Amino acid sequence: WGSAAGLSSAVQAGDLLVPEFIKVGNKMIATDQDFNQKLIAHVPDDLKLNQDPMTECKDILVTPRNKADLYVATQCVAADMESGALAQMAEKNKIPFSIVRSVVDEASLKLPDALLKGLRKGVFDLPTFIFFALLRPKDWAVISKLMSNFKKVKKTLIIASEIIKTNSNTWM
Repeated sequence: WGSAAGLSSAVQAGDLLVPEFIKVGNKMIATDQDFNQKLIAHVPDDLKLNQDPMTECKDILVTPRNKADLYVATQCVAADMESGALAQMAEKNKIPFSIVRSVVDEASLKLPDALLKGLRKGVFDLPTFIFFALLRPKDWAVISKLMSNFKKVKKTLIIASEIIKTNSNTWM
């Protein structure tokens, strides 16, 4: 549940990702197709949905080149840093799981330096981000685009959340 980086032009900011598989290392781990199909059946037509495989990534994908290289290596349309570990735990314990994500940064987007400076050890440091954003006016356009993308992600995940909340009692 959350956001993901796009690795391919097949996915754009705000797209709903409900992948059938996640690539972890050299292994493809299947998600719960029953849950996925029940969720997908309720997704509104105006929300772009993608079921292609995702992959794990160990580091932040900063540049379009980083994303393109990972796409070539995996043929997966999106990546995140959490789903792979959760998939491994679920598989090991024979627990069905699904992945519900939305694309926040497209394959063509280079993350701004100010954002990277604001991320320290997995925690976002707002004062540091603001300091570096003020020093780097060239980042402002990309920061604005990311803010717009986060709004799209939030809207998408709210829709998915409402679908799950409204229907999950009947899915069991």
